[in-house]
Amino acid sequence: FVTVPRWMPEFTGPPGRARVLTTEWIFGRRISQLPVALGREAVQRAVQACVVQLLLTGFVHADPHEGNLLYTDDGQLAFLDFGLMDSVEPQIMEGFAEGIQGVVAGDWRRVTEAMQAVGFVSTPVQKLVDGQAKPPVYENCSFEEMVEAVEAQMRAEDGGESRFSAMASGLEKLSWRYLMLTPSYIVLITRTFMTLEGIAEKVDPGFNIYTAALPIAVRRAIAPRTREGQEALR
Repeated sequence: FVTVPRWMPEFTGPPGRARVLTTEWIFGRRISQLPVALGREAVQRAVQACVVQLLLTGFVHADPHEGNLLYTDDGQLAFLDFGLMDSVEPQIMEGFAEGIQGVVAGDWRRVTEAMQAVGFVSTPVQKLVDGQAKPPVYENCSFEEMVEAVEAQMRAEDGGESRFSAMASGLEKLSWRYLMLTPSYIVLITRTFMTLEGIAEKVDPGFNIYTAALPIAVRRAIAPRTREGQEALR
């Protein structure tokens, strides 16, 4: 149900020196232009396609805003504009799959472990003790404290257990108290999920991106690529 425009090499320029990527024209409608029921279906397809990229294939379109998605005349979802792509390593795919399952289950220890596995939370966990110092001063604290802080913050956020944007807001607040790391892939993945969520909420205000992503997360969990994941599955 997903398609992309065909590359037109004859209009792109000499190999190795071309500055413009030319593709065929795709006829279709924006998701906001669709009837409500069809819009919901298109959003489900967009989320499924992007989560598959994030958790299964590891090659992600990191800018899936409404201008880069078209519902084609033959009923497919077309992705446009491939200027912002990213590759996701297997351990990151598995970590995000674990995190999604943890949020749906309300298992905040599992969520925190996943955040640590993808490099978002430091190992060991570190707590801010002097934010005025340059650089700020941190000290080690227990993993249990971090689990409790994550759970309390997510439950305090409006939509903290159903909306990725609410989780991002909650984690930002936690970063005022604990050392949070932001590798480039975290930024791109966060952008991808928040963009998708914004599109979805226009046609389905009750949309839960975690439950929508859960089947794919489970599929990743039962078919891990890393040695650690395979050993854990056994």
